[in-house]
Amino acid sequence: MLDKEDLQAIGQMVDEKLSQQDKRMDEKLSQQDKRLDEKLSQQDKRLDEKLSQQDERLDEKLSQQDKRMDEKLSQQDKRMDEKLSQQDERFDEKLSQQDKRMDEKLSQQDERLDEKLSQQDKRMDEKLAKQKTDIMQEVSVLIESKFDPKFNLLAEGQQAILEKMVPRSRVDELEEEMKFLKLIVRKMNEDIQMLKEAI
Repeated sequence: MLDKEDLQAIGQMVDEKLSQQDKRMDEKLSQQDKRLDEKLSQQDKRLDEKLSQQDERLDEKLSQQDKRMDEKLSQQDKRMDEKLSQQDERFDEKLSQQDKRMDEKLSQQDERLDEKLSQQDKRMDEKLAKQKTDIMQEVSVLIESKFDPKFNLLAEGQQAILEKMVPRSRVDELEEEMKFLKLIVRKMNEDIQMLKEAI
């Protein structure tokens, strides 16, 4: 039967074996962690390389996509410019035709207006000519009715003067009458001119 010392020795031996076992286990775990870290590091490196390659391929694809997009946009802009240019040409052509029709209408309107003005001027000239004739006839009648007797009297007076000398006072009266007649004639001429301007 084992005594207390034997049990202690056995326990010490077990403790030493367990300690050695723990030490070996720790060394194995440390080596395992080291190998695992190396594998993880290598795995991270490979992953970084793959990600970098993936990024490069993605950048290349995006660059190609951008290039194709720029080409499509450029073509679209070109087609849009062509359509706008054609639209501007059609618009300019319509404006030109509209201006031409407007000029034709204005020209026709001017011709009709000129014709109406010419007819109006002709009627005005006819009215003025008739008015002038009427005025001249009235003046002629007025002169014949009002001044011819006085002119006859003057002629008779001159005949009388030739036959005999008349007094100075009579000569002065005749001069006054002549001045008066001249004033009347001048006044009538002014009235006639004013009538012409008013017409």
